[in-house]
Amino acid sequence: VLVIGSLFSIATFAFRKYNLSFFTLPVMVFILTLILTTQTLPAVEKYKGAKELAAKVNLVVLPDELIAAYNVGNRPGVVFYSSRPVVFLANEQELADFIKEKKGYCFTTAAEFERIKDTAVVYGKRGELLVIY
Repeated sequence: VLVIGSLFSIATFAFRKYNLSFFTLPVMVFILTLILTTQTLPAVEKYKGAKELAAKVNLVVLPDELIAAYNVGNRPGVVFYSSRPVVFLANEQELADFIKEKKGYCFTTAAEFERIKDTAVVYGKRGELLVIY
C-alpha cells in the first residue's frame, strides 16, 4: 500500500495533477489504517491475553487477596484490565513468598513459571502470559 500509493502520488505529481497527487496520501493512510485495525491488530491481540486473563482473575479474586505481576514485560493490559491495583514483585524471592503464603494471583510469563513450577499452580494461560496462584 505504501509503495504503490507513493509511486502513484509521484507519478500524478510529475504529470502536474497536484490535487490527485495530494489526495492519494490521505487515501493511502486510510487504507493502511483499515488493514492494521481489521487484520493485524486482532491477530496480534490473541497472543497478548491480558484482557481475558484479567477478566478470569477478577471473577475469582477474594477481597483479601492481591493481584501481582512478576516480570511480565511491557504488558500494560495487566494493570488496565485488573479490578484492583497490581503489586509488582521485584525479585524471585518475593514471588516465591507471594505464592507460598497464598496471597492471591500473580501474572507472569511462561519462562518465569518454569523456575517455580514446583511451588505454583497455573490458573490460566494465554499466549506467553500466565496467571499463577
